This record gives sequence, structure tokens and C-alpha cells, in this order.
Amino acid sequence: MAQEDETPSGPVVEIAQGKLQGTSNEISQLFLGVPYAAAPIGDLRWKAPQAAPGWDDIRPAVEFGPSCPQPFNLLFADVGEQSEDCLYLNVWTPDVEQRDLPVIVFIHGGAFRYGSASQSVYDGSAFAAKGNVVVTFNYRLGVLGFLAHPELSDESDTGSSGNYGLLDQIAALKWVEENIRQFGGNPGNVTLMGESAGAVSICVLMSSPLAEGLFDKAIVMSGGAPDRLRLLDSPRNGLQSMQEIGENWVSRNLDRLGLEGFPALRSVDWKEIQGSGNVSPMRTDFDIVNMMSMDDSICIDGYVLQESPAEVFAAGRQARIPVMAGSLRNEGGMFTLGLRFRSLNQYENMMAGIFGIHASLAVNLYPATDTELALSQLTSFISDGFGAGAREIVGSMQAIGAESWLYRFDYESPAARLTGVGTFHGSELPYFFGTFPIKLAYGRGSELLSERIGDYLCNFARSGNPNADGLLDWPQFDDETEALMQINLPMSAGTVERSAQYDLIEQSGLW
Repeated sequence: MAQEDETPSGPVVEIAQGKLQGTSNEISQLFLGVPYAAAPIGDLRWKAPQAAPGWDDIRPAVEFGPSCPQPFNLLFADVGEQSEDCLYLNVWTPDVEQRDLPVIVFIHGGAFRYGSASQSVYDGSAFAAKGNVVVTFNYRLGVLGFLAHPELSDESDTGSSGNYGLLDQIAALKWVEENIRQFGGNPGNVTLMGESAGAVSICVLMSSPLAEGLFDKAIVMSGGAPDRLRLLDSPRNGLQSMQEIGENWVSRNLDRLGLEGFPALRSVDWKEIQGSGNVSPMRTDFDIVNMMSMDDSICIDGYVLQESPAEVFAAGRQARIPVMAGSLRNEGGMFTLGLRFRSLNQYENMMAGIFGIHASLAVNLYPATDTELALSQLTSFISDGFGAGAREIVGSMQAIGAESWLYRFDYESPAARLTGVGTFHGSELPYFFGTFPIKLAYGRGSELLSERIGDYLCNFARSGNPNADGLLDWPQFDDETEALMQINLPMSAGTVERSAQYDLIEQSGLW
């Protein structure tokens, strides 16, 4: 019996490396697990990403690639299979036959230690259904993504090391620039969107000459422009250099594994490497500023970053592009869950340690008369840190003549009210992506709000302005009015309510 010719059943595109066959759902076409760089294994471990090899046959692109290695975290339990061969991206498009569609590239969060582009909350189908091409991608995490060491710097053409996860992000953006037309996207209309560490990444990329021109707009969700970063090879603001931190890590792990010489670590299974933890120890207890810091990941290496993003933004040297930025009303609820103060004195000492010469003002702005209220005030302080970071970003953009819009996410779904934590860090993601895991728990109101948020975000991705006919006007931010959009049911335009607290946090240079 003659065999019938087999033809691809899904959409096919041809990119620089070869042909890809995707798949479809009810509202979009998908291309999953597309390599944007070579596997960073063996001699490529702790090196800048290299070009992905090509292929001759049609490559199936119907399953997510593995997630980058990371320790277990209940909040990121759905990252699935892990492998050091993890530099893959995913594309959602309305139809590959369309042309010049706006492009949204999303960077996942997870403190540069956790997370994956394959997590279900980041499904780009709803954005694609509204006429966008959506890209999500993995980048190296933890010690595999951010280890700096003198031997690595010596072997590098740039004389630097560390920040490999950031270089992965830049490589993904270059892939988009080179290939997104094949999926119907316009490489000249790219919006970079990120949450938490992904939002911090955007501020880094807006500050880096290596990312210049790779994106045209930004949506910064619960993250800011950090200043508390280490230099590559010398101390800064009381922080050891990143290379010194790396040398200590390497010494400990060579001893632990019974190896001699740094090169031997390139032949060790990644599970042995990742199992050793982060470059510097995890933060514990009430060391809140350090817990929220990025100083065990990003560093000022003289290549990706010449100075801290906070310094770049303060001087007005960041990318001059339209920006939306915001935070959630109760960001801190996730970070203080399960914590308890033993005494009021412990809270007061913590605040004095955080705010230093501003401690008396801090006590007035975050007063507590018992340990329960003290924990509530700590939660408010952390939430205000995210709010202050968002305000600082849009204010910095306004100062250089770039249009910017501020938001605060206030809506509590029935599920959020049941938890008692409210609108905690990351809880807006299902609303922005339209990806509710259990619709009944969120309710019809959540779906309506998600639809409205999507309208604003897609308008911004298309034109650089979230507003359009039929929508409540979202006022631009300026320093005098401090206008913002309160994302709730109903939506409402308002102003920053906690300016005094934000001012204190900015003056103290905490974030």
C-alpha cells in the first residue's frame, strides 16, 4: 500500500536557522521551544550566548523547551522540566500571514533565581487575539546566570564576567529584531514588558548601550531601577566586588566536589552546581533591604552596565521611550507572609537599621504600637518600595521629555479576599495576560477587568499611548499632579496617595 505524503499540519515559517512548524489554538498560532542561542553547556557554561545552530528539516515547534535550572520554590512549581540547555523562546501570533503587527516581548520574574517562560500564566494567546505578536523566553538564572570570577573575566573578549542572564535577554531581543517579521510582527514596534525581576531587567536594558534600539516602549510591572549593585572587581558602597563573591563561591564548591581548578566546574553536572545555592547566601528573617536586593545577581561589569540603572535614570541617560509603570496595593503581603516580630523593639531596631538618619521620620510614617501592627507596617513599607520605584521611573521619563503613565493595581478578586493577603506581588499577572487558572475563583468581574486592562496595554503596544475612544482617559504622569490610573472595578483616574512614604524611600536610597 502506497504511503501518503506527509505535510505539516500547523503553520510553517522560515527563520535564519531553518523552517519551523508551529501549532494553533482557537485564537492564535503558536511556535514553542524555538532556540534563540546555542545551549550554554560544557565550554559555553559561563560565557556570553552564542548563535543557535541551524537545521535542515522542518523543526517542530509545538512544545515548550526546558526551563533553566533553579531551586524548588512553591510559587514557581509549574516550571516543568529543567535543563542547562534552556535558551528557548515562544511566539504567539494571530496569523503568520499578517504583517507589521505590534510585538510584545515579556521577561518573566523570579528574583533572577526562579521562573520560566513556559509557566501557564504567561500564555500569550489573549494578547495575540487582540492583534499582537507575543514573545516569551527563558534566560539563565542563579549561579549559572550570574557568576563572576577573575578567570572568567580574563578569558572574555570584554574583560568582564557575570550578567550572563542579561546577555541572554539581549540575545533574545536581537533574535526578535532579526526574525519576528516571519511571524507577522514589526521589528520596529517592539514593547518590552516585564514583572518583578523582569521589570528590573527592563530598567537595566534601558540603561545598557548593548540594548540600544532593540525595543521602542516599555511596561514595567513591580520593579525599578536598582542602585544597590556590586561592581565587578572592586568594592562599592560597602559591598564586596562580584568577583570576590564569585571567588568565595568557587573555592567552597571546588572543596565540596573534590575538584581542582576553576575549569573543572565546567564539566560538573548542572544539578551539582545549582544545588549549591546562589552565589551569596539567601536572605532570611527581617533583613528586608537585602532580601529585596539584586546584589547577588546583576553587577556593574563595565560591559552590560557602566553604572547602576538608578544613576543612569537620575542623570537622564536612559532610553527615551514611552513607559507604563506601576505596582500593587499590597505588594508586600507575599514577602511578610509567615513572619512575626518577637517584640516591638525588634521592629524599631529594624527600621532604624534600614533608614539610618531618617529613622525618626520612618517611625512617624510607619508607626506601630504592637507587634501585629508592626508587621502590617512592614508590609506597607515593602509595598511602598515598589510604588516608589514605579513613581521614580515615570518621573525620570517625564524629566527627559518621554511620555509615561503610572498605575496602581487595587482589585481584589474573591480568591484574593479569601487568602487575606489581598493584591500581593505578582497577583496581577492573570489579569494582564487573561490567564485565570480557576475562573470560578476569580469571578466574572475579574474577566471584565482583564479585558479592559488588555485594551489599554494593546493600545500602548500599538501606538505608545494606552488611550483610545471608548476608554476612560488615563492621564499622563507629571511631578505636579502625580496622576495615576487605579486599576479596579470600576477603573478610576487618581493621584499618588502615599507621596510622603515614597519620598522617604527615595531619599534613603533603599531600592
